Amino acid sequence: MRPLPILLALVLAACAAQPPLIVRAVTEGDACRVHVDGAAYAPDELTGPRLQTLRAKTRRLVVDAAPGTPYRCVGGTVFMLQRAGFDIVSVQGNGAQPLLD
Repeated sequence: MRPLPILLALVLAACAAQPPLIVRAVTEGDACRVHVDGAAYAPDELTGPRLQTLRAKTRRLVVDAAPGTPYRCVGGTVFMLQRAGFDIVSVQGNGAQPLLD
């Protein structure tokens, strides 16, 4: 019996059981803000203890971009979270229009 397939199955099961944390990237005036657990931060404010608290909850994140949010805000948020050690960062666009009617 090979232990690698069993180990891989256990890791995948552990990841699937925990829902990702939703992080919302929005612009407020000219500033990019990141909303996490009901609190708003500038992207550079999410450092140290705040990120350690988030990583204790989950390492999987979804960045939800509000309609009209500039790419530099969304991309900067994703980059900051990836550098902070979050394993899976995906992006979804809230209010995205379908390509076909």
